[in-house]
Amino acid sequence: MKVAALESSEILDQVGLLSKTEIMVKDLTVMERKRLELTRALATKPAMLLLDELMAGLNLAERV
Repeated sequence: MKVAALESSEILDQVGLLSKTEIMVKDLTVMERKRLELTRALATKPAMLLLDELMAGLNLAERV
């Protein structure tokens, strides 16, 4: 497996989206889309990542 693909898989696994790799973004839940946003940010390998209200706008059921 290529390095970028391996790194992507590792980050997707960390945020709980590895099993969703074949699903179109439009078919993800709101929470899964927010996790995908986090995945994209983590893929840039930032020294620091500031998150502001990651779960804002989600109801209790969507937060799990």
